[in-house]
Amino acid sequence: MNLDIKRARESATFDPQSLAELIYDGPDRVQKVKIAFSIIERDPILRDDRRYDRSLPERRKRTFQVIKRAFDIIQGMKDPEMADIFHNCLALYDRSYEMRVGVHDGLFVMGIHFQGSLEQNELWLQDAKEKKMIGCFAMTELGHSSSLQGLETTATYDREHDCFVIQTPSITATKWWIGASGETA
Repeated sequence: MNLDIKRARESATFDPQSLAELIYDGPDRVQKVKIAFSIIERDPILRDDRRYDRSLPERRKRTFQVIKRAFDIIQGMKDPEMADIFHNCLALYDRSYEMRVGVHDGLFVMGIHFQGSLEQNELWLQDAKEKKMIGCFAMTELGHSSSLQGLETTATYDREHDCFVIQTPSITATKWWIGASGETA
């Protein structure tokens, strides 16, 4: 443990353990939080000692390695509460993981689930939930913000080339504010 942190905890005017139990709703959950952070600290993929030495492409690649490793760990946990606590602790430890998984789970997976056809749900939903397929949801345009009715961009499937053709007809249809999602989906 960092000596500065140790000294600060020892000089506190309150009991840090009692505060932790209040925040995490009891001693059992505090113990699970400690276990979760211990897993993160000992795992060479999850722990990032070189965070500030990496280029942006290296950090993005590493984030996907972390997502895969975290999902493997979570899949192996028999206690759903422990799995949830581990995920939340990793999100606190690694904001890139938090953002990428949040966009994937909250926007991409839920977009398929609630806006996809039955066929699309059958084709993609399970793989997306299991992180076999990682995606994003980039609906924001410069001239329309998040107004879905005003979006100009279209995506048309080209059967001959087995790909989507994205048509952005004007400057106001430019994708905006989607960050790394547009580059890493």
